[in-house]
Amino acid sequence: MAVHQRKRRPKRGGCFPVAAIAFFCAVGLAMGALGGAGEGESASSQEPLSVKPLSQAPAGEDGLQEPSSREDVSPSQGESAAQEEEPQPAVPEGEEAESRGTGQALSLSSEDLYSAAAYLVRRRDGAVLLDIHGTDPIWPASMTKMMTGYLGAALLDPEEEVTLPEEIFSTLYAENASLAGFLPGETVTVEELLYGTMVPSGAEAAAGIGIAVSGSEEAFVEEMNRTAQELGMDHTHFVNASGLHHPDHQSTAADLVLLLDTALDNSLFRQVFTTHEHLAYGSDHPSGLLLQSTLWSRIDWEGGEDWTLLGGKTGYTIPAGQCLASLAEKDGEEYILITAGAPGDGTTAPYHLLDAYTIFSAL
Repeated sequence: MAVHQRKRRPKRGGCFPVAAIAFFCAVGLAMGALGGAGEGESASSQEPLSVKPLSQAPAGEDGLQEPSSREDVSPSQGESAAQEEEPQPAVPEGEEAESRGTGQALSLSSEDLYSAAAYLVRRRDGAVLLDIHGTDPIWPASMTKMMTGYLGAALLDPEEEVTLPEEIFSTLYAENASLAGFLPGETVTVEELLYGTMVPSGAEAAAGIGIAVSGSEEAFVEEMNRTAQELGMDHTHFVNASGLHHPDHQSTAADLVLLLDTALDNSLFRQVFTTHEHLAYGSDHPSGLLLQSTLWSRIDWEGGEDWTLLGGKTGYTIPAGQCLASLAEKDGEEYILITAGAPGDGTTAPYHLLDAYTIFSAL
């Protein structure tokens, strides 16, 4: 079922290099690990990138690796806590972003970032401005929900009502999956499920979208993989709708840029993707359920001196590390950034967000 309007592979191009400015922000909302299982074939014979050790992280201008932080926020408000760590291979060190196409990539290397992978693209022409392990396999964690949200926004009537089956919750509880707060048997609209999926990273909302689109999450995963192939995401294989960890649930930063670039052309998806918080209503929440963004609740800034952060989708499992899909604007141009494999969790500084600040400030 084709739903996309275009298939645009990024062109290798460039922008002039500018030194990244110092950055400071805060820590708060505990993000969760998604640790589930499912069926599927491996997307790649190459082992996904491991989380980058904090010992390899960059030092700030003051020589400190640990940024300033603010008080923690309750873990129950964020993505779920991880369950079990898997052994990981080492991350290649010091790979610099190369000069691409007709211009120069940003003058940043893996030594400048906390994340193991980073891929930055200018939306207007698809120019790749930063490529650090961008085509190596990663575990996408809750960045998976961008595909779920995109298909829900593209294929469903936002006013359609969906009843969340009680049986989906037992698995999500067992996996300690992040939840938006909807209840078993609750009836909500597709639009509210989209907010529940993308803003607080609710796995029950993602499962509800899958059921509404395809009748079951298993059938929906087949639709996700078909759409991935249509978009040119040749190194992506989904096993579930929410990003619960599975060894065969893989993607690449470059593939996720293709997905987000297409999804942002859908006005409803873009509206949800850029939302800070939302009051959702359902049959069990007549007074509203406050949904807070797993992105915006962790930072007290909205950009740098000359750029603005517009929106994003976070992700976290122990194997995947802290991940981020983000959208920023500078001088009328929009840029998409995917990072993955940053160290830390909800009790540490948001290293994936610090990387976004560093990279966008280098534009």
